[in-house]
Amino acid sequence: MSVINEDTKKYLENFVGRQFTEHDFVALLLPLLCQNGIYRINEGELEEKLYCYYKNNDFKELFQEIVPSKGINEMKLNLYDGLYREKYFGGSIWFDQLHSNILNLAYGKDIDLSIYEQSLSEDGKLKIRQMAQELATRYKAERNSKTKLKIFGFNPNCHYSLVYGNHIGSLLSFELITDGDIASIDYPDLTGMEHLFYESPLNPNEAIQLKNNRVAHVCIQNATYTIKQGLCNEKIRYCNVNTQVLDEKRLQEIVNLANQKYEKAEYALTDEAPYVRKLVLK
Repeated sequence: MSVINEDTKKYLENFVGRQFTEHDFVALLLPLLCQNGIYRINEGELEEKLYCYYKNNDFKELFQEIVPSKGINEMKLNLYDGLYREKYFGGSIWFDQLHSNILNLAYGKDIDLSIYEQSLSEDGKLKIRQMAQELATRYKAERNSKTKLKIFGFNPNCHYSLVYGNHIGSLLSFELITDGDIASIDYPDLTGMEHLFYESPLNPNEAIQLKNNRVAHVCIQNATYTIKQGLCNEKIRYCNVNTQVLDEKRLQEIVNLANQKYEKAEYALTDEAPYVRKLVLK
């Protein structure tokens, strides 16, 4: 049986009855991901994917010591301390120092996790296993994408900001694909506002300025999924998917839709770019 580092074990035993900590969370979740067939993760993407669980009261017990990142408009958790400790002292993760955010998980299948979950209720123990299984299902679906794609467990019925404009000689835009309907849409007047920054269709972690730009603020309803495609000169650069669908076949269908570039007016709910398109899964 895999054993916990003795120094870590002694440290934990001094705090029996303590609050469920950030490190407990990380030290439980990563081996559970491994048990569900996920052996490689990106730290930042994991922090993003966990945000929907943080906002869900059903999982509140798991986030007693965890807080969101403080970046502007960021929807991700701050797991720096827990990940740092597990990476450097847990003994079951290896990574390249030049790419230390990419973690290769090497936990044994029979690792004893009881010392980390002793402060959780029975429901909490079930919830973190549920979370690991759901995350693993989404990670596996992402592997089948030809383009860079991330799947988040957010309710897709929310607001989206889409842009269309020029940046250093390239035409950049977002398009939204969904099986839902437009509840409302607004095209703000941007006259004299060329200084504004927008999420980049080239890179989801960057903000850029656009010339001759057009912006649509869209609210979606009755949807089971949304796909936000980032495009550069009509070629897909990345996609972000919001869905609570966990059926593997249906997720694969959503991934297939995300990997397609659609003609100008094909399935369009809007008359001009940035487009919102409706595609209903069978």
